[in-house]
Amino acid sequence: EESSAELGRKRMPVAHFRAVFKRWYIVITPNMGRSLTGPSKLDYTLAANMNIHASLMSMVLGSVGSRQYQHVYRRIKGVNVDILEGGDVSCAVHASSLLYLWGLVADTHATVVSTVRDLLASGWEEIHEPRIGCVITWEQKPPGYGKWQHPHIGFYVGQEQAVSNDPETGVPIMHHFSYGTANGLPVRQITGMYWHPSLDL
Repeated sequence: EESSAELGRKRMPVAHFRAVFKRWYIVITPNMGRSLTGPSKLDYTLAANMNIHASLMSMVLGSVGSRQYQHVYRRIKGVNVDILEGGDVSCAVHASSLLYLWGLVADTHATVVSTVRDLLASGWEEIHEPRIGCVITWEQKPPGYGKWQHPHIGFYVGQEQAVSNDPETGVPIMHHFSYGTANGLPVRQITGMYWHPSLDL
């Protein structure tokens, strides 16, 4: 295996992957038009013409209320520790898992910082106006704001609404994309919006 300094993870070389996985397979990538080993037994035409934007948005909206992003365990000193604290800090796992399914990032992540680093390394570009399907990041609040004392990440779904993991309930919810306003200002400042060319309709 090879180390990826940019993403801080292990990466299997393509030659090694081919040697280990000798059966026909298809790899979902942002361009949706290539396979590492050739034609798949699956309907390759269907894969080549897949609408990533519509498929991703369907999964984002379908994730609302799901409890599957609440727990990721790390072995620490012989004990399994839930690093997501029962869904309190699951936003990065929620977002990166859905993006990873469609080949839009290189890996899944447990932090917003590493997710954004992966976005930029995977061809995402920062935009200045929200687009349906774009990834949004929100500010880290200072002490006194409870579970908002972490950077946050989610998806813009249109009509000033976003979907992201809610630290209060531990599941993804739909909410105003700036959490509403107070005295004419966003309750939570947006720190970044990101778009991938594969999402262009």
